[in-house]
Amino acid sequence: MEEDLPVGTNLLGDQFTITEHLSAGGFGITYRALDNQLGRTVVIKECFPSDFCIRHGTNVIARTETYAKQYRSIVEMFMREARSLAQLRHPNIVSVHSVFEENKTAYMVLDMI
Repeated sequence: MEEDLPVGTNLLGDQFTITEHLSAGGFGITYRALDNQLGRTVVIKECFPSDFCIRHGTNVIARTETYAKQYRSIVEMFMREARSLAQLRHPNIVSVHSVFEENKTAYMVLDMI
């Protein structure tokens, strides 16, 4: 899709490399990625609330100035959600390994199941 990060995009320096687009929804885009430091496959969820933002290169920006505050609020909520999920340990809940901001948005690194 046009909004996706291209395969081969590196995140967090060169720690993660996008290898495939998996899915997209109203609030995010999900990718398969390689954790280059640990040599394992992970899932990376990108905060991309498509009603409020667009991609400009690799950066994600608000569609309009009117949406800027709402978009920033959604990114902050995404970060809080990732931190909350990272505290949970249950066999039916995917583990969150990392959360970080880059490209003017946020990313959550999850187990690949």
